[in-house]
Amino acid sequence: MSSIVEYGPGMSSEDDPRRAAKVLYDLEMALWELGMSKLNYDEEQDCFRFPEDGRFAFSKREANWKLLEALGYTP
Repeated sequence: MSSIVEYGPGMSSEDDPRRAAKVLYDLEMALWELGMSKLNYDEEQDCFRFPEDGRFAFSKREANWKLLEALGYTP
């Protein structure tokens, strides 16, 4: 099982994990603001967490790519 997540032509979590995390964060934040996010937003830590158990999913700077893939997360 690969932990590489592709976001479109020329961009994946393997190429630049920090940049990919920021894109994912921005997308999920927009969904959260619309009330459509699948994740919980932790305002204190400025990150997103899985609602089932509160585990860290991603922030602006990093993401738990292996867990995101294992849980089948897609924005």
